[in-house]
Amino acid sequence: MPPDALACLHHGEPPPDADPRRLRLPLPRLHGPAAELWSAGRPVLAAGSEQGLHWAHDGQQLFAHLSVAAEDVIAASEDVYWRLERLVVHHGFPYWLRTWNYLAGINAGEGDGERYRQFCLGRGQALAARSDFERHLPAATAIGSAEPGLVVAVLAGRKPGVALENPRQVAAFRYPRQYGPRSPSFTRAMLLRDESGAGAAARLLVSGTASIVGHATRHAGDVLAQLDEAAVNVEALLRHAAVSHFPDVGEPMWTPESFKVYLRHAEHAEAVRAAFERRLAHGLPWTLLQGDICRQDLLVELEAVYRWDGPG
Repeated sequence: MPPDALACLHHGEPPPDADPRRLRLPLPRLHGPAAELWSAGRPVLAAGSEQGLHWAHDGQQLFAHLSVAAEDVIAASEDVYWRLERLVVHHGFPYWLRTWNYLAGINAGEGDGERYRQFCLGRGQALAARSDFERHLPAATAIGSAEPGLVVAVLAGRKPGVALENPRQVAAFRYPRQYGPRSPSFTRAMLLRDESGAGAAARLLVSGTASIVGHATRHAGDVLAQLDEAAVNVEALLRHAAVSHFPDVGEPMWTPESFKVYLRHAEHAEAVRAAFERRLAHGLPWTLLQGDICRQDLLVELEAVYRWDGPG
């Protein structure tokens, strides 16, 4: 592991050692590298494991993860979020920037008994204990895993990021009741600005993004149309971030750093791979994983990290 690697996400393959910075994502890999490194360009100062929690920090950001059984999804998700909250606060990184959530059988169950809806309820109950939680909702991804249990990872900071919504979409936290007893607790992207003059001027952590306009799914049953709509949503988010947070410099040139795509059906892999290469990849290595999306009528979801290196 490089000294500045805050985390290493292994795509389906077992990690080679027990370094607490390593996290195995329980999803089959269909395309792309076997692992993804997360680094802000600073050396890691401390890392450790305690009571099933694994973490590392570089003085500015902390990455932590936890895996648990999840027969009772509400209780498991509330407990995991409480444990992660205590950890990040204890170490001095109280601001949640980005989360990843992998839940077995995410679409199983009917109505409000669906496991994703129960996960949103447990997560929301934990986060709502924070008095300012609506102002600091993290970017997030929630995907159905191929193995039992619940895996949650968090990137947290000493300073808050800037939560962004997408002008094409209803904020997930404001979804109507038809999507469950508790709306999903995340923001569409998190903007991290670097005021130090070193490294990137900004990074944009884009949440899991699907073919949703307003709050409704578009193009049910058509995976390529859904991928295209998700790409339009990402592009709209980039424009919105530019206009709302860089008004004095014109539209920044966002450069993609990483892409991850989640696909419900493996038989769509080749078509999605070709379409993604044409539309978004820009020659950058990217990862395609098989996993169920949080709504049963969604076939594909993508997440990304972009950077802006400043004028000139």
